[in-house]
Formats: sequence, structure tokens, C-alpha cells
Amino acid sequence: MWFRLALALGYPTVEALQEDVNSEQFTEWQAYFQIEPFGFPVDEWRWGMLAANICNAVRSTIPLPKGARRPKMLKASDFFLTRKESDLTPEQQAHIERKRKQKRG
Repeated sequence: MWFRLALALGYPTVEALQEDVNSEQFTEWQAYFQIEPFGFPVDEWRWGMLAANICNAVRSTIPLPKGARRPKMLKASDFFLTRKESDLTPEQQAHIERKRKQKRG
């Protein structure tokens, strides 16, 4: 968690961050991370969603021969560099599901 927080806050090293953040503040950051994850796994999901939406929108405009069926819609996990959506932690999956439900209304 220290490395992810240092990266998110723009610290050059974990040691520099640890000089400025006390134990209580770090515990608060950990609690915040449980509510609102940040860092590469979440960013990868966001970029995957963007790429899937763009590709699906463009593919829907391409004419098909008569009788042909469109391929399955692409998912965010189709664009993940390192893992599939099922490899996310339960907390990350729950966060993603909450965001999906918010978008649906």
C-alpha cells in the first residue's frame, strides 16, 4: 500500500512519504482505499471500459452482409494488460458493481 500511495500522491520514494505521513494518517488512507480504490488495477479497468465502449460503438456502425450476425460485445476485461475482471479482489469487484449500478440509475 505504501508504494501505491506514494505513486498516487506524487512522492519520489516510499521513505519520503513515510516521513510526511504518520501511522494514523496511513490508517485513514487504507480505510479510504477500501471505500474508493485507486491505482493501477482501477485505472486499468477504467481504460478497459473506455476502450470497450469505443470499439463497440464503432463496430455497431459497420455494415454486415445480409444474414450475418454481429460478434459478441467486447468487455473491459478484453483490454486488460495483466488480468481479467475475475482476478480482482472482492472489494474491487464490489466497487465496480456499485459503479455499474449507479450508471444504470
